[in-house]
Amino acid sequence: MNHLAKYLTMKIIPREYENDLDQIELAIYGMEGLLCNLSTLFVAIILSFIFHTTYEFVLFIFFFIPLRLSYKSFHCSSFLQCLVFSNMIILFASYFIKYVTNIPFLRLICLSLIVANYTLSFEKNNLIFESVYSFEKNRKDLLEIIEKQDVTQAKLNMGYRISVNYNHQNHYAFVVFNAIFGGMSQSKLFKVVREKNSLCYYISSSYDAFNGVMVITAGIEGKDYHQTVQLIKEQLKEMQDGCFDQDDIDTAKLMIKNSMKKTSDEPLSQVAVQYNRDITGKKETNEQYLEKIENVTYQDIVDVCQNIELDTIFLLKGRNE
Repeated sequence: MNHLAKYLTMKIIPREYENDLDQIELAIYGMEGLLCNLSTLFVAIILSFIFHTTYEFVLFIFFFIPLRLSYKSFHCSSFLQCLVFSNMIILFASYFIKYVTNIPFLRLICLSLIVANYTLSFEKNNLIFESVYSFEKNRKDLLEIIEKQDVTQAKLNMGYRISVNYNHQNHYAFVVFNAIFGGMSQSKLFKVVREKNSLCYYISSSYDAFNGVMVITAGIEGKDYHQTVQLIKEQLKEMQDGCFDQDDIDTAKLMIKNSMKKTSDEPLSQVAVQYNRDITGKKETNEQYLEKIENVTYQDIVDVCQNIELDTIFLLKGRNE
């Protein structure tokens, strides 16, 4: 099924996304899910004709849809298991509806349960999910994980807890801070850790606004691990002490502005931006977003980076290092 999903995805994916591996992987995942569901539904329809349970099959599907959308489900380890298991349940349920609920009173109860299920399950669905939250720490000490594999380049990841998220009033200040700190090619981390000290092949910071975390990623030599971590900590401390100037701020804002303009030319990026606003209920245009970015001041940036705390360090290095 995975091979078929890959083949169909590459046939229909727009030309401008043929080299975007993240978008291709996402599209393949969606295509595989669609094919699995259509295959299961097709087999179920065939079986309903064979066993003369078409009417009961339709009733079951109407009952099953809200359950599937609103509650956790069991996932089989393979497509074949899913196909067999799902159709066994559908066939059993169809026979149950056909022979057990043949009494008018029981059929009325089943129809009442279907209506109640639609009402209650969708109502519950609105109460479960939160689109934005801040990561909360359940331990006091720094978590440090070091693993070894057959790799030629060590991978360093540092996760920070922050007091800001997508809906926070300081969200825009943190966007600018992240750009100055490690989110652009002229960032503090890139210039100091990579260019000045030659300790990494790449380094950047990313702001996860929906989880309230910041992550630094770098490709390094395993032997430079402690020196790199120390230098990153020093750069963060300098940002907290206000060791940056208006030129850094202007460069970051220009980078953010250009990135937003680029987004306007990419349909999928536009969809992603609007989706983020829709699920959070944020009524904001691109122009309003850029205006808020432009209004961020030096002091806003200094203030917003004071409550950044290192939570986890993960290092993947070679077996011989």
